[in-house]
Amino acid sequence: MALRFPDPRERQDRAGRVIPHEFVVFGPEADGINSVEEGRQLVWPLVADEFKRVWELPEPPSADA
Repeated sequence: MALRFPDPRERQDRAGRVIPHEFVVFGPEADGINSVEEGRQLVWPLVADEFKRVWELPEPPSADA
């Protein structure tokens, strides 16, 4: 199951666009997803804290990190 949804907190990039988030869900978790909203409710709590941590860094992490 592929999901794409806008940032739930409406965070924006430097150009002022709301950041989209893209995920791929495999296995039994994907079987229960019947809409983007259901997928967002499943996936976002799993990544929200890490995204917030990275978002609040003064500089983005390097690709090597």
